[in-house]
Amino acid sequence: MKKRTRAAVYVLVEGAAAVVSLFLLMVGLILLSLSILIVGWLLLPSYVRVLRWWAGLARKRTAAYTGRPVLQRYPPMPSNPTFGDWSRFLTDQSTRRDAAWLSIHGLGAFVAAMLTIALPLGALNAG
Repeated sequence: MKKRTRAAVYVLVEGAAAVVSLFLLMVGLILLSLSILIVGWLLLPSYVRVLRWWAGLARKRTAAYTGRPVLQRYPPMPSNPTFGDWSRFLTDQSTRRDAAWLSIHGLGAFVAAMLTIALPLGALNAG
């Protein structure tokens, strides 16, 4: 596959994945607002597991495209975490990094994918 085609396919796949990232970002914001209540704290561990999994898939896609592994460093998740474990775990640097990536990916990759589609189509339409 040509380099340009491969790059365009990667951007389009990331654009489709950005829709999922936007959804997960909205869910995270809702859970963060619900963390005042007990419900938010009960659902946050599952959300962090999903966030780690989704970021791991993105690392695999990026590694497949670039040919270089993207390392992931996470502290181990306790089997029966206490409230202190979860508050420490949720404020960990890796969780904050994944949340920042989620917001940037959800918005940036979607815009990049739309431009990848729209600009060539606009050029064809103008000609």
